[in-house]
Amino acid sequence: MIIFDFDGVISDSLAVCRGACQRAAKQQNSPLILETNPFRHLNPLTFEALAAELGLNASRFAQDVAHYMHDQANHIPFFGGIKTAVATLSRQYRLFIVSASHSETIRIQLQRHGMTEHFEAILGGNIPGSKTDKIAELQRTWQLRAIVVGDSASDIMAARACGALSIAVSWGWQSQYCLQAQQPTTLIHAPGDLPFTVSSMAG
Repeated sequence: MIIFDFDGVISDSLAVCRGACQRAAKQQNSPLILETNPFRHLNPLTFEALAAELGLNASRFAQDVAHYMHDQANHIPFFGGIKTAVATLSRQYRLFIVSASHSETIRIQLQRHGMTEHFEAILGGNIPGSKTDKIAELQRTWQLRAIVVGDSASDIMAARACGALSIAVSWGWQSQYCLQAQQPTTLIHAPGDLPFTVSSMAG
């Protein structure tokens, strides 16, 4: 099975997510102005973790971000080449999404881009448990070893904790240096590289 993170891997949502977080901070009367990429060193890469770093109420912050992202879901682009790569992989493997974003917001984006049918299940941030918990549960349920595709240090760490392989992608929210420090199974630089990379790892 292939388990994808969503934001920064499939969805090119950094600017919209940054705006949602800025808005959520303002809702708590915070005067802070977020940097262009407030997620670049965050570990774990979750909205709750960002709220904690900013000294804000984490639960309220995550809820406010989720509401704004839901409202913007039909305006968020996907990375070039990802639709073809996912469609190619879905013909041979079972695909899943595990993400900090709300499941329904992810579904809206996938539907808009005609990609819903490629995924067996979406486990968003609205579902209890850490990314590690969710990857482990998918492996137990499907009795398949996972390859995790992510753009953050915490994606790679979650994969390793579950005994899964990991593909780090350099087009996402965290730098190649940050990703390589966690020693992913492999690192790729374009969505078009995914099918061959997965095939070579799956044997």
